[in-house]
This record gives sequence, structure tokens and C-alpha cells, in this order.
Amino acid sequence: SFVKSSGFHSVVEVATNDCGGLRVQTHQQSSGDAFTADVVMDKAGSRTFICDVGSHCASGGMKTTVVTGPCAPPAATTHFVSWTFNPNVTSIDAKCGDTIAFVKTSGFHDVIEKDADSCSANNQATIQAPTSSAFTAEVVVPKAGTYVYACTVQGHCDNGKMKVVVNVSGC
Repeated sequence: SFVKSSGFHSVVEVATNDCGGLRVQTHQQSSGDAFTADVVMDKAGSRTFICDVGSHCASGGMKTTVVTGPCAPPAATTHFVSWTFNPNVTSIDAKCGDTIAFVKTSGFHDVIEKDADSCSANNQATIQAPTSSAFTAEVVVPKAGTYVYACTVQGHCDNGKMKVVVNVSGC
């Protein structure tokens, strides 16, 4: 964040490490008012910021270069699904590496990955075989795409709406 409380200044990102560099982006227009200009540093590398008011950069030294290292990937999230008739969620937006946890406390259910968004679609993989025992079945979504999970016990997907669509991005 660039914080200015007095004077007449701006925050401009330039392509090279000099005051006359090509302007890449203006993060804060010239202003005599107090301001805070937030800049997201979302990738590794060097970025140079100047005040382009008059000779503030060249004579006043109002220039800074920020160097950032590799950005850490966002922490993985666990998305919990209450695996029963009319589950608490029917779609989930997830990131690569997130975990989908199907929590079943009662009933006779399974968790099957389907090859399309349809209860009648082909089965891809068994996450949890049918059982009347309580379970927490977890799957880590490995790559971008759409994943569909359903209970294939007769009528549970269609009538009990036991189907969850997981949309994965950010890989």
C-alpha cells in the first residue's frame, strides 16, 4: 500500500527502473487529498513505482522498486458435503488441491464420480462403496475441470437430489 497524507502526489507503475520509464499503470491519479493506493503483488519479479508530479521522482527521490519472490499457492480448502437426501450443497467452486469431504451419518449411500452432469451418466470412480455405516469420504480435486459426484443407490440421485457438481479452477 502507498499511503499519502499531505502534498500533491501520484502512484504510477513504470516499465523500467527510471523516472522516465514507460507508464504501465496509474494506481493513483495526482491528488492533493490523502489517499491509500493498494497494489496487489501477485507474481514474482521487480516492479517500479514513481510519483509523476513535476520533478518529484527525479529530484525528490519519489521512486521505489519492489522485488517479490515466488508467490505461495493459496492454501487448500476442505468443502464439506452433508451426504444425505437434499444435501447442503449442490455445486462447489473449488481450486486445484482442494478436498471435497462427503459426510454421511445415516442411511444407505455411496459416493461415485460420474462422467457427466447427469444421474444416468457412466460411473468413473468409486469414492465410497454403498454402506449403512457412517463415513467421511474425501477426494482431492487434482486439476481444472468439472467433476460430478452422486449416490447411485436406486432413486437417491434423481429423487433425493444426491448429486454435487464441483467446478475446479486455479491450476
